[in-house]
Amino acid sequence: MKNGIELLDAYNSNSIIRNLFNKEINLMDFPVETAKIPASFKDYSFIPKEQLDLIKISKNLEESLKNSRINDEETSKTISGICEAIKNAYEHGNLKDNSKKIYLAKKFSKGKLEFFVGDEGWTINGNLFPYILLFRKKNNKESLDEIPDFYSFCGQNYAPIGHSGVGTKVMNKCFEDIKYFKGEKGLLVYMEKQISRNLKL
Repeated sequence: MKNGIELLDAYNSNSIIRNLFNKEINLMDFPVETAKIPASFKDYSFIPKEQLDLIKISKNLEESLKNSRINDEETSKTISGICEAIKNAYEHGNLKDNSKKIYLAKKFSKGKLEFFVGDEGWTINGNLFPYILLFRKKNNKESLDEIPDFYSFCGQNYAPIGHSGVGTKVMNKCFEDIKYFKGEKGLLVYMEKQISRNLKL
């Protein structure tokens, strides 16, 4: 067989999947069913008003995680993953608009922690979709380090000022299951962590 470009090669910027998604995507253009945060989740949604205060958010998360019985290392990882999701919602979804809501909800049940983080922005950089597929192909946390940051993946030589492009990678290192939905007002991200093996004694 002659050499060619595999059509679904997410790493190759010339593949069909990359060309299809190399544009901004508006979730409103797709008639998929919207997801709602279940009533069983405790709502911690907020409007930044002046600016996003991740230090305050981290402290509040740490306080609430004390009752989940996970160890300090897993608590730190959970907070890191949630903060990256919140930061993405604020910067990329809400475009730093302090009048827009950031959705945050959590549920602690036997054996797992579940979170929803959402925004009020409909537009998404389409490259995010093939980028997410890279993480879904990996089967262990160590191999996640092989995946480039988002801006390198998009072919940019450097990240824009104030951005790192590692938010999705951090989220995948901190949570076992991540799903993306069209929310009622923007993107809604579900994150789950198994905790049965991390119980404090």
